[in-house]
Amino acid sequence: MKRVTTFLAFLLLVANVSFAVPVDGLKDLYDKRQFFDLRDQLNEAKNADALFYRGVIENKFNRPDASISTLKNFIATAGKAPSLLREAYTLLADNYVKTYRYMEAARTYETILAKFSNTLTEREKSSYQNVLGLWKGLSRVKPQKATFRGDSQIQMKREMVGLMIPVTVGAATEPFIFDTGANLSTTTESMAAKLGLQIIDVPFDVGSITGNIVKAKIGVAKKLKLGNVTFENVAFIVFPDKALYIEQIKYQINGIIGFPVIRALKEFTLTRSLQLNIPLKPGKFTSANLAIDGLMPLIAGVYGGKRLAFAFDTGARTSSLYPPFFKAFEKEIMADGESTTASITGAGGSKQVSAFKLKDVSIEFGGKTPVFKTVEVLTQETTANSRYFYGNIGRDMIDQFEKMTISFTAMSVVFE
Repeated sequence: MKRVTTFLAFLLLVANVSFAVPVDGLKDLYDKRQFFDLRDQLNEAKNADALFYRGVIENKFNRPDASISTLKNFIATAGKAPSLLREAYTLLADNYVKTYRYMEAARTYETILAKFSNTLTEREKSSYQNVLGLWKGLSRVKPQKATFRGDSQIQMKREMVGLMIPVTVGAATEPFIFDTGANLSTTTESMAAKLGLQIIDVPFDVGSITGNIVKAKIGVAKKLKLGNVTFENVAFIVFPDKALYIEQIKYQINGIIGFPVIRALKEFTLTRSLQLNIPLKPGKFTSANLAIDGLMPLIAGVYGGKRLAFAFDTGARTSSLYPPFFKAFEKEIMADGESTTASITGAGGSKQVSAFKLKDVSIEFGGKTPVFKTVEVLTQETTANSRYFYGNIGRDMIDQFEKMTISFTAMSVVFE
């Protein structure tokens, strides 16, 4: 089996829409989701849409409150040139989600459906309505809150599906997967019942990596503990148990701690011995090689002299390189790679895709150059991420270092 993924795509297709705006460098970088290059070039931009792109960069580099202000200004001044308005509203909704303002997120999606109804395809309308249902279901839930009571040292353990962290809800402590690649925390119906989660009976569709649609519900943990950090009002996607059963390895996933909780830790260090250290006070870092697209963290890497954006997924046992990587380095891959078939497994089943297997691939991350002894280059898209980013970086890269520190305040990943 190639890898297990817990990526949850909420069928929000607007990220794939091509807008009819004047062709310029900023738009090209934005369309290709190359946010690190967009950030650097924006400093010198004189483009009329520069205000929009500033809102984008604030969104992608974890400044959602600033992004809300900037995008509201853009929306107010867009006037008769509304080509980016729909995307601006979508990013505005994403900022509300990131700040746990679910009611405002829902209202923004309602605005999109009302304002742009005539330009939406039926598939896009369905996508927006589906995501609207999710956040509307959470609209009466209080914002997620994290309280730190000192430094935390948590011993994790490794299982075949990823790194497991002890999660305490009420009197129960259960091992959940610790997964930056999971858009939201996730659990099964039986585990939700065991933990006493509040179930909000608003069914919605979740797209899996296989293309299958899985029906899910929303659950809320009133209190949840990770070490000395206590969370309140944590949202979970609640799946039927069978949707999180991995048939190929006969393994039942019971729960996943996803990105909204992980980001709220502000900073953590993961050691090779699998100890997770969460400081009470975040440190200071100079590099800014981390970004967030929606609820997916991205890391900047350098290969062949080019800076590339990769999805960054601590829940993935191995890394994969995606079709944009294949297209950018096709001659080299065809000459050096071995043709193969990759099996991608996630919620709802598995999928076989054509790929090339490469050996001894070096990619620089944060000034360090790990070597992937074996890595598969997918030639077919599997998720929206695989359409834009150059790969998905997992544990086989992280484990090459003694420790890794992620700071969401500095938007930095440091390997030592």
